[in-house]
Amino acid sequence: DQAYAGRASSQDLEFADRYVTHFLAGGALPDAELEFDLDTELLARMRIEDIVEALVGLRDGAELSAVVIGPDDGAIPSEAALEATIEAALNATIDPRPDQAVIGDTLLAAPDPVAPAAVKNLPLGVTELVYPNGVRVLYVQTDISVNEVFMGAASPGGLSRVADEDVPEAFLIADIVGRSGAGAFDRVDLETFLSGQVVSLFPYIDVTAEGLLGNSATEDLETLMQLIHLTMVAPRADDAAAAAVIGEFRPFADSPEDIPGLASTLELIRQRWGDEPRYSIILDTEELDSFDIDAGRDVFRSRFGDAGDFVFSFAGDFSSATFRNLADTYLGTLPGTDRDDAWLDFQPDPPSRVIDETVAVGDSEQGFVTFLFTGEFARDPQTDVQVELLTLIADVRLRDRIREALSATYSPFLSTTTVEEPDDLIETFLQVSGDPEALDEIVAESLATLRNLASEGPTDAELATARSQLARQYELTSNEWWVEQMLFFANHPDESLEGLFQRFAIIDETTVADIRELAAIAFPSSEYVLVRQVPRQP
Repeated sequence: DQAYAGRASSQDLEFADRYVTHFLAGGALPDAELEFDLDTELLARMRIEDIVEALVGLRDGAELSAVVIGPDDGAIPSEAALEATIEAALNATIDPRPDQAVIGDTLLAAPDPVAPAAVKNLPLGVTELVYPNGVRVLYVQTDISVNEVFMGAASPGGLSRVADEDVPEAFLIADIVGRSGAGAFDRVDLETFLSGQVVSLFPYIDVTAEGLLGNSATEDLETLMQLIHLTMVAPRADDAAAAAVIGEFRPFADSPEDIPGLASTLELIRQRWGDEPRYSIILDTEELDSFDIDAGRDVFRSRFGDAGDFVFSFAGDFSSATFRNLADTYLGTLPGTDRDDAWLDFQPDPPSRVIDETVAVGDSEQGFVTFLFTGEFARDPQTDVQVELLTLIADVRLRDRIREALSATYSPFLSTTTVEEPDDLIETFLQVSGDPEALDEIVAESLATLRNLASEGPTDAELATARSQLARQYELTSNEWWVEQMLFFANHPDESLEGLFQRFAIIDETTVADIRELAAIAFPSSEYVLVRQVPRQP
């Protein structure tokens, strides 16, 4: 039903995928109406017995294979024990699942709505609501995709407002809450309630902010609003969800050297941010073992329990009247104060010299070279576009140059981003995998390529290609893009919404000299971190 409702807004990529499948594999090409009729007819005829038969057919279609992976410390059962376990499971008598408790038709009783204290009509059809509790809501109606709504929310603070001893709990708690249900609904109950709807919501906590990301079908927007309200007012952090999240992190904590590229990334982080826990990307074994779920719950409540400095943004094909009523009911009623909760600066200064380290881990025949360049840089809408152009140009030139110079198929990964909080910086992460014996050559070619961009700039042809690529990307405006831009505007009142659509003009006006000057800032030649990862010697 959801796919059929959005048939008039299908993206070009969907058609392209279908044409490829049709040409290469003979896939059918029905129109939306015929496909909907065929699918719904099949679903209407399908019986439980048909599904069971299909599952049994998969089981009986081939001999059973079992792959067991674990630490080499004797913890893995013997082959005989595994065979006995599998045999017992295949011959076990399983009692029928008990009937599930009846779940109501709403997640919570609707609070009495609270009208906004101010309504602002902004350019480009954007409306801003300001509620007495301090909550700000920006929304725009679009026809980009039928029956679709995307949302985002953000509040300053994040990990910077968490005590050092609670950072490990803060690191995992948003994921745990996202897997634990909400309010009186545990995860199973919530999934059962949402099984007939299109709704998702994910909380997050990063270094300087916390927030929510979500989406729904237009017809399920009220459920999304209810879930937002419950997640902030009555979050759950269940022990089972905590165990699952910790279990997923444990292999990275126990043996980071066994994950390709991870050891060098961890060393890079240590060299750039030292022991500051808020900039870690994984927890260590001791932190996982001592994880305190109660402390995690306290952290989540402190970050999300006061909505007074939250900004929400929504984009989709909803009606304004319906949206306003739902926002008044579920967002205007969130608890909120005017507390001073701005982010704090825990970020160490970037290194003022070249740091070149080597880590020897594992027995893989693959090596890694990882760079982090950091420069001082105050961004604006014009330089945002120029940073994207520089990234496209540098990525292509690195790939072509390294392959040409080294006669190898190494594929560099390059990411250049601007950071405003807590410091105005431009950061470039570059990682290249390759033969451990050729890492010096990879380093030399990588540095030479980036330094040439900083001294000479791109060629006219490179800039023209990047302009064309970026313009095509900008043509694919999405509801997610609108959500991101409204959140950005809400935190940058000195900039205009109209500037969002000046990007094409900026692309055309950007010169080779602009990219050269930006590259000199983004790729400083005497201030960066370099980590080489090589196999451990036997």
